[in-house]
Amino acid sequence: QELANRISNPILKALINGVAMESRKHSLFYSAIAELLSGRGNLLSQEDIEILSSNLQRHIDMEKEMMELTHSLVEDVEDPRLKMILTAIYLDEIEHHRLLTTISNYIAKYMREREEEFWNSMWRDSPWHGGPGG
Repeated sequence: QELANRISNPILKALINGVAMESRKHSLFYSAIAELLSGRGNLLSQEDIEILSSNLQRHIDMEKEMMELTHSLVEDVEDPRLKMILTAIYLDEIEHHRLLTTISNYIAKYMREREEEFWNSMWRDSPWHGGPGG
């Protein structure tokens, strides 16, 4: 970030600031990894699941839209400076879309497993097979 503050070219300044932000993001990831490895990482709460379930698809759709837009811009722009920064944005949008889709798939799988676990406890694992006491 210090380097970016000394540069006047707006594209290079933005790219270098972007790298600095990515480094901060990586630091957050490393902290999360350390928390999980130490056993302090929480399981998904019902509240987390509800928040993610109700919001993820909107964000996935937005990222897909931005992927398509930036891809179109990269294809249309001839200025190599603009193409460089638009390509960086496009690659980020691809990664964001992939990450959010992976999270969404994980949440869906988690919810299916929880539901299956519930029904198994009601029917398969119950001596009354879901009936009221026998």
